[in-house]
Amino acid sequence: MLKIAIVEDEADAAGTLEDFLHRYEKENNQPLQVFRHKNAVIFLNNYPSDYDMVFMDIDMPFMDGMEASRKLRELDSQVPLIFVTNLAQMAIKGYEVHAFDFVVKPVSYYDFAMKMDKLCRYIESRRGVEVVLTTGKGLVGLNTQDITYIETQGHQLIYHTRECKYTVYGSLKQLESNPKMVTFTRCNACYLVNLRHVRKVEGYTVLVGEETLEMSRPKRKDFIQRLNEYWGEIT
Repeated sequence: MLKIAIVEDEADAAGTLEDFLHRYEKENNQPLQVFRHKNAVIFLNNYPSDYDMVFMDIDMPFMDGMEASRKLRELDSQVPLIFVTNLAQMAIKGYEVHAFDFVVKPVSYYDFAMKMDKLCRYIESRRGVEVVLTTGKGLVGLNTQDITYIETQGHQLIYHTRECKYTVYGSLKQLESNPKMVTFTRCNACYLVNLRHVRKVEGYTVLVGEETLEMSRPKRKDFIQRLNEYWGEIT
């Protein structure tokens, strides 16, 4: 579950963001816990240091969003910060406090959902999530960070890690639509690759950890695009 803070003095604007978050939650099967704060002073005085993302309005009474963001960075240097503003030009100042992104009022759900996709991929790339595999020998818990790629053979899936392999029954097509697999994408019909372990792409091969995998012509363009997006999100 992702824990999200909305710092916004306008009730209607805060309500719109919260509605969009819960719509995204339902559409993407991504559990969210949303907390609203009507001004930055209240938010900072009770900051718990365990938020996964913060939506910060820039124009607020008592303390504006820029000052609040500077103080937030003294408390938490890592949490993704998204500015909410009436003027896109104001978001440029976000570089001063390492803002992840910004949304412009009035917020459209389409743009909001695209930014949430990017945010969730970023968070997943940093921490991974736990998956439980049912193997022939029993249950195995894995963090998605530790999976280098997943291979399909018939009706079986082979999970490759740096140390070992785990074989379970399943479908690669069904697996790649799982929201827990946001950092994974196909390089061909047989391999679902964890982008965090990609070291190099050369021609129609991709180096994943210490293994070289074949990349198909139909999948190459989408794979390269997705890899570039991922590398852009973590830099």
